[in-house]
Amino acid sequence: MTYLITGHNGFIGTNLTNFLHSKCEEVIGLDYSDCDLCEGFPGLIWDLRIDVIIHLAAETNVRDSIAYPVKTFLRNCESTINILELAREKRAKLVFISSCGARYLSSPYAASKSAGEGICNAYRESYNMDIVILHLPNVYGPFSLHKTSVIPNFIKSKLKGYKALIYGDGSQTRDFIYVKDVCKAIYNAEEDLKLTTGQLTSINRLAKMIGCEVEYTGAIKGELTKVTSIRNIITDYSLEQGLSETIEWFKEKL
Repeated sequence: MTYLITGHNGFIGTNLTNFLHSKCEEVIGLDYSDCDLCEGFPGLIWDLRIDVIIHLAAETNVRDSIAYPVKTFLRNCESTINILELAREKRAKLVFISSCGARYLSSPYAASKSAGEGICNAYRESYNMDIVILHLPNVYGPFSLHKTSVIPNFIKSKLKGYKALIYGDGSQTRDFIYVKDVCKAIYNAEEDLKLTTGQLTSINRLAKMIGCEVEYTGAIKGELTKVTSIRNIITDYSLEQGLSETIEWFKEKL
């Protein structure tokens, strides 16, 4: 099979590319560094065989989406439409990566993901396309050194010897899932699914697990304070196991 991954140089994209190579699959990668996904694709892409498209590329930072909402909506929605047109032309399966927070519509980022789901559903119904929508919770793991999400920030704080910053009082809970479990779920995806582990962990508890000293600051608008989660997939990695591997990877890189 030939897979096209948008955002293949990103955190999940890098892990997914390695996973697919381990399965002897062929991978074609596209990033914003290769072309403007909102404008279209290099001509060569239209000439290649593509069996499955995994659409990861997106503006994902909640705080940036609040500061620059137009950029977030344009990039996330227009790129999705272009990817759908490519999938329709190629008669390829499309896996659209959304967020478990999309239904809350608590930020421009969440709303853009919800809009992307709506566009995917419209194409699926109108053109009888094979489209799967996956909702991801908080994903963590290797190759996330550049990320500003809570686990990478906490690990970097711990290893560099400074306090980790917690927004709000730290009682907010999240469902954290290891990236290797996510890659397996994407590879096996046959129907719309929320990739939830059913294990909710507070930010305060997470800081203790990583061994951080913390300081608190004001909560951020657009970020969820409470979530619910049921176990929708069987994971290979517990939070403890996933954190251990992630911390070891960060130690090597830092």
